[in-house]
Amino acid sequence: MVGRMIMSTVIALLCSSVYYQFDTTDAQLAMGIIFESILNLSVGQAAQIPTVMAAREVFYKQRGANFFRTASYVLSSSVVQLPAIVLETVVFSAIVYWMCGFLNSFWSFFVFVVVLCLINIALAAFFFFLAAASPNLNVANPLSSVSIVFFVMFAGYTITKDQIPDYLIWMYWANPTSWGITVPSMG
Repeated sequence: MVGRMIMSTVIALLCSSVYYQFDTTDAQLAMGIIFESILNLSVGQAAQIPTVMAAREVFYKQRGANFFRTASYVLSSSVVQLPAIVLETVVFSAIVYWMCGFLNSFWSFFVFVVVLCLINIALAAFFFFLAAASPNLNVANPLSSVSIVFFVMFAGYTITKDQIPDYLIWMYWANPTSWGITVPSMG
């Protein structure tokens, strides 16, 4: 957990130093900061895949001995991750928000933190699912990289929602990254 906090702090300092006190009237730049923040948090969650994969052998053994049900393990693993995810997101968000010079309002900061926290939780759940569904780490890691590419492509930032073909628009709406960009840009 300490390692994740240090990583989150260093990445937040690097990210916010690039955009230090940006021109707040530039909406495209503000959305870019939000987009980069979401991407940094998603890569941090993808890094948890090896940890989940390493715990699978113990899980299989304990589930086979009827120590607990699969749903109990998934629920408890998700709940245990919440404090670390929330703390990591709050640390990252506080540094990025105030160093970049977003609106000096507690409510705006609170919305920024909550949105990034919810996106981080959704991405943690997605990468947990990916690790659970993959047969081994050699499959899970490339799948996580490909999924991040899809998150980027269909977030509505690099390719706008209007440019996404109709038969793929569902990927925009199912993408937590797109919601993470849309909600803070509304206010």
